[in-house]
Amino acid sequence: MAYIRLIMAKIDNRCTNYAVLMFIYDTVIDIRG
Repeated sequence: MAYIRLIMAKIDNRCTNYAVLMFIYDTVIDIRG
């Protein structure tokens, strides 16, 4: 699901930084289960 945030970030550049942080956060959650 995290990659969807990156797609949304490209659509709405204002949220790019937020989307990247959420992507990193989601990735950590996925790795830890």
